Amino acid sequence: MSTERPDERWGTRLRDLAEEAPRALPDPALWDRGRRYARLRRGGTAAVAALGVLAVVAVGAVSWQRAAPPAQLAPASAPAAMPDRLYDPSPWLTGTEEEGPLGQLAAIIPAERGSWTGKETEIVGVSATTGEYRFLDLPRQADVGVALSPDGRHVAYWATGETTESPNLRDGGALPPAGVAIYDSVTGRVELHDIATAHGLMASDLVWADLSTLLVNYAQYRGGEGDPDMDRSLGRNVPWQVLRLGGELRELGSPLDDGDVWGGGDGVVVMSGSGRNVGRWLVDPARPRQPQRLRLDRGSFVPPRVSPDRRRIAGVPGNRAPNRLAVADLSGDGRSAFEPVPGSRRTLEVIAWNDEEHVVVLRHDRDEVGMYYVTVVETAVESGEQRDLVVVPPDLANSPQFALDLLGGPIVEAVEPPDPMDPRVVVGLSGGAVVAAGAGILVWRRRVQP
Repeated sequence: MSTERPDERWGTRLRDLAEEAPRALPDPALWDRGRRYARLRRGGTAAVAALGVLAVVAVGAVSWQRAAPPAQLAPASAPAAMPDRLYDPSPWLTGTEEEGPLGQLAAIIPAERGSWTGKETEIVGVSATTGEYRFLDLPRQADVGVALSPDGRHVAYWATGETTESPNLRDGGALPPAGVAIYDSVTGRVELHDIATAHGLMASDLVWADLSTLLVNYAQYRGGEGDPDMDRSLGRNVPWQVLRLGGELRELGSPLDDGDVWGGGDGVVVMSGSGRNVGRWLVDPARPRQPQRLRLDRGSFVPPRVSPDRRRIAGVPGNRAPNRLAVADLSGDGRSAFEPVPGSRRTLEVIAWNDEEHVVVLRHDRDEVGMYYVTVVETAVESGEQRDLVVVPPDLANSPQFALDLLGGPIVEAVEPPDPMDPRVVVGLSGGAVVAAGAGILVWRRRVQP
């Protein structure tokens, strides 16, 4: 009879079974195989992660490079000048709120500005000193016209504000204008002038008569939200207002208060009259009650411009575009006849006079592949000799406004602005790279098994 206890018998049997069982692999081989798989998984994981990091860095580098300012920018202390061409601005340019004022402007361009939720039309300024492009962050800007002063120092625009009754909301629910503002492009300060209004202003014209005198024209909406459609679409005319920098809005005081501005130059504007004052008149804001009747043999297809000595006027007679530039002498007592300027048949618009002998116009041009574009050209009114000043690409058409005083000064080589990537694309590509790297790591670790 066995003297082993039950627990000892079971232990002996288990040892015997373990000794009889076949071995699958020698112990050292099993250990080495496990270590190889571990090293392979770690190496593959690190490689996939590194590729993901490289992809994110590459997206960031491309985004930074496209957003970096051009290396050839002139210093801010450089003399003001007009660039020899304009560029179509990127929707993702920075704004003055982030980067500060641009200083004196050579031009302003309406352009689409991108955001995380869509795009809206805002104003890009082009520096007259450095050549930089930057969105102008204009407080309370309404989605209607702006006007650049002749020296490029000030931008006048319509401003939104409070109404005493229901506002007349524009398309998309935008608030109507309720005042006028003037932005100083050097200091960044804004001069705001609120206008009392029940439903908002039906904005019309903002016209710089000279460096410090702005003419303002608007009507008062008859109705707002909840009123009949007829009242919402009609306005009550208000006499022309005049605003001098640092002053207050006041009535111009001209007998042509209900007319439209049709041109100007050298401190005067060409206004239309009605009733007994029907026709075209020269109005000097310094002497608004003494308008000078214009007696021209033909009308101008585009707003005409008056020479610095106020003795001649340049326009584009006829009803076709483009057409020929013509000049009329205003010094006589009778009717003034428009005389065509040689070689000017492709004139689209008259911009300004540089002096008594040279006028600046927009010329209609076509490149070698048939694309139409516009060139700002200085033309001698006697000989028709032309000098190209600024090339405006097809995408901009007639939308830019120029600092007119700079068109008679030096023309410098333009600086192409940066073209930042859409930040939504940057985030999407970076996020996609991270997700792809994570998925790659997961697939790799599942595939590499002992």
